[in-house]
Amino acid sequence: MSPPKMPHNERMANETLRNFSSLAYSIKYKNIFEEAVYIVYGTVFTVKIGLSKRMMFHCELCNKDMNNIDSLENHSRSGTHQKNKDKEARENQGFKYHLEPSNFHRHSLQYKLERSILKPVGLQMVEEYTQGEGSSYYKCNLCGAHGKLDHIYYHIIGTKHTEKYIRSSYKLEGTVLTARERDHLREQLVQTEGIDVSVIRIIVGHDLYPKKWKAECRSLTKINTTEEPTIDVKEESRYSPPPSPSPSNWWPSSNTNTINNQRSPRLESPQRKLKLPRCDSQETSPSVHFRNTCPPPPPPIQCLSDQIVATPNHPEIQDKATQRFDLEELMVQLNFIVKSDTEIRTSWDAKDVIDMILKISDALHTLTKAQISDPSYKDEHHFNKLTCQKKALGKILAHVKQRMEESWRRHNMHSL
Repeated sequence: MSPPKMPHNERMANETLRNFSSLAYSIKYKNIFEEAVYIVYGTVFTVKIGLSKRMMFHCELCNKDMNNIDSLENHSRSGTHQKNKDKEARENQGFKYHLEPSNFHRHSLQYKLERSILKPVGLQMVEEYTQGEGSSYYKCNLCGAHGKLDHIYYHIIGTKHTEKYIRSSYKLEGTVLTARERDHLREQLVQTEGIDVSVIRIIVGHDLYPKKWKAECRSLTKINTTEEPTIDVKEESRYSPPPSPSPSNWWPSSNTNTINNQRSPRLESPQRKLKLPRCDSQETSPSVHFRNTCPPPPPPIQCLSDQIVATPNHPEIQDKATQRFDLEELMVQLNFIVKSDTEIRTSWDAKDVIDMILKISDALHTLTKAQISDPSYKDEHHFNKLTCQKKALGKILAHVKQRMEESWRRHNMHSL
């Protein structure tokens, strides 16, 4: 099958749309199919990419997705679509927002915002990054959202961005906005400020283009193979790394047999160590490395010149198999608690905070265990450093558990 060409008339557009089902996963032809839909069905129909990386037809008037050309044709003739078209025509008779033709390209954010049924607000908070050619990248400085065209378009006309801009413009008495109140305030802002898409700041340049945003977000639990700042353990510290515990105490892992074969001398029972006095200095305390770090970065995997260390095939799968709590999800929840305006007033609030700290400590302790059990850590220096970190994390975990038990025992005795 020959690749489709950009249509210039209705006949070419219909021929292009007949091949949509067979080329639905070829997202490089998205602009061609959008042009064909625009010629045949008008501006209210576009082409979007779903979660399965498949193109779909989308009716912006009815907010409906369609998988093939037959569904698109049936929807364009349906009573629901015609009813929404009549409703839009009646609304635009009273006050028209866009009387002049657009000066922007059809595949630009400005063009879509001008013809959006839900009128956008707060466009001066949006920035567009472009390299001069190709696709652009967008960022909303009001909400911190960023992404490509479709993602930022639905964010701007969405509820979160609209409510945040309304609260920055009006002093509201209540904390919750109903849909009718939100639409009324949006209408007032549009009539006051208008819809000027030219206020969107456009930043052009290869050096300024945020290339790191284009990559998909990696999980925090992955082992980072790039160079990152490591946690230095002072050589003059009087704490020496304790011997590694028996592998029978480790959590079950898929590579336990490999560890037993490589570290056979460590299979013996660990020697009983003397109880060390409590450290008085905060600089030499083992927990000083984990203070004011959320979370501490994992030690990098360094390859020696005469020895090549192989990384695990699926580090993310291994971490999730040995980790009870998802560290990335916990950090998102903690970030929400820190940024919110709520205060810790009751014992239940304090219990939730301590429980969150317990889960984060448990996740970090589990990750350190998983890295120690990784056969790629053959360097004795790295192994001793991880062992020291695991010991300090274990102490932190024990202190948090003890604090929870004492607090709740005291609270229960007082209530009795």
